[in-house]
Amino acid sequence: MIKRIALIVSLTILAYALSACTGGDTPKPVLTKQMAIEGVKRLNPEIEVVSVSPSPVDGLFELVVKRGTTISVAYMDPEGKLIFLGNIVDTFEKTSLTETRLSELLIIDPKQLPTEGTILMGKADAAMKVYVFSDPECSYCALLHEEMVDAVKQRDDLAFEIVLVPIIKLHPTAYAKSKAIMCQDTDEKALKMLEDAFIGEELPAPDCDNNIVEENLELLDKFNISGTPTIVFQDGMRFQGAIHADELITSAEKAAGIEPEQPQVQVQPQDSPKAPAENN
Repeated sequence: MIKRIALIVSLTILAYALSACTGGDTPKPVLTKQMAIEGVKRLNPEIEVVSVSPSPVDGLFELVVKRGTTISVAYMDPEGKLIFLGNIVDTFEKTSLTETRLSELLIIDPKQLPTEGTILMGKADAAMKVYVFSDPECSYCALLHEEMVDAVKQRDDLAFEIVLVPIIKLHPTAYAKSKAIMCQDTDEKALKMLEDAFIGEELPAPDCDNNIVEENLELLDKFNISGTPTIVFQDGMRFQGAIHADELITSAEKAAGIEPEQPQVQVQPQDSPKAPAENN
């Protein structure tokens, strides 16, 4: 029922937008930011309207909205009365223009990523560098960490910079664990302690006084990161969640402009059965 209502509302808004194209020389109404703010406020006063601009559909305006650290894209009619929460899809290209726009908004300038206060996994001079925002008590971070270890074993030109950002609201004890990990004086020791945390081992209390974790936490707001794990590639594109080692490698290659390595083909003797394919 909810989907039917959403569809009817969406079609109504789109019909309104298309009707705006038939007005001849009549000036097209323009949605101002203040009108958008007032309209969104009627729905939820906690949502901030970041910007208002023309959308890919004539007669609709694009809203970039923010709630906490979560960025979203919505659409509104010129009167600020109707709002459309959904995807605009190009039927020829078969792509979501909304998702494309959101990806653009979420791009992080690699130059703004931290050069200190991270844990290095892999070689410091690796051609491919991937940043991972992680939490020592996050189960999906633990899953991703295993895939990162596998990816580095496969490619010695790939390295990960781990940024510890404990999500304290979800994991109250993760802050102390992160502090203890970042007190270690080598990446190897910090990695070992992080992996101990992932498997539920008890960690020692922090034995140093630095502000690394606090500075890392400030990056959540700066980059609008709303959860862990969040992966940031060299081209600034991000992905939230755990992905397989092969996907990490492929995305890292693309971001760094590196041609994918061609797998070596082993020729089977004619009188032997063909080796079965491995299932991922």
